[in-house]
Amino acid sequence: EKDREAAKNCQAGQIFVESWGYDQTNIDFYQVISVKGVTATLRALEAETTETGFMCGKAFPQKDRFKGKPFQKRVADYGGGRPSFSGVAHGWLSLWDGTPQGYSTYA
Repeated sequence: EKDREAAKNCQAGQIFVESWGYDQTNIDFYQVISVKGVTATLRALEAETTETGFMCGKAFPQKDRFKGKPFQKRVADYGGGRPSFSGVAHGWLSLWDGTPQGYSTYA
């Protein structure tokens, strides 16, 4: 039931972010293409990156600049009816808040 409510709040065009990594922080962005029931179709997005220091920077998604093929995920309730998805790499995809996301790299 909670997932159905969250799916009602999931709309085409929304961008979700996934942060993951062990020795570094990787940032991936995904855009919702469509929603049917509790299943959403997503596609990975290109990101613009800007170095802000030694082996670190900020990433910003490029809406509608897709990479890879569409894939489907079940919408999950992240709390309070906020849509989320199980991660593609690890963890969770959460609704992007509009701010650049910090990343780090490892030599």
